[in-house]
Amino acid sequence: MVNKKIPEFAGLGGGSSNAATFMLMVNEVCNLELSKDELAQIGVQIGADVPFFIYEYNSANVTGIGEIVEKFEEEILDFDIITPKIKCNTAEIFTRFRDKFYKEIKKDEKEKLLNLKSKQIIKRYNISEANDLFESAVDLYAKLNDFNKNNYFFSGSGSSFFKVKDE
Repeated sequence: MVNKKIPEFAGLGGGSSNAATFMLMVNEVCNLELSKDELAQIGVQIGADVPFFIYEYNSANVTGIGEIVEKFEEEILDFDIITPKIKCNTAEIFTRFRDKFYKEIKKDEKEKLLNLKSKQIIKRYNISEANDLFESAVDLYAKLNDFNKNNYFFSGSGSSFFKVKDE
């Protein structure tokens, strides 16, 4: 039994990891013999982050709407996490992002980002550049700005903030 303590609406993948774990268990227990690629194709229909958890990589680059997951080798990091009691609605945040904040990045910038390790990203980019959902989340939930502290970054569609320990 796994005892997770991931708060809801925190941007930490709790629901997506639950869905992926369930799918992996059903695949095994029912002898479905589906590949992880096949499970990921099903999983992305449930949620964009589900395929990441299906592949069970420690670190990965995820592109598209979440269906393209490529293993990425880097050191495992230890984080401090702050999770305000603000329930961020992922669908609303993505809608606001598409309507008001979306900026297409150039192909060379995308390639550069995909080759940077997490520590390099948080050293080179600010909170809005490292996670382009931050601005749309704050636009919807202004109280998030109260938790925007130095050296902290925004996780997913929120509401959690994190920093690498000893940075």
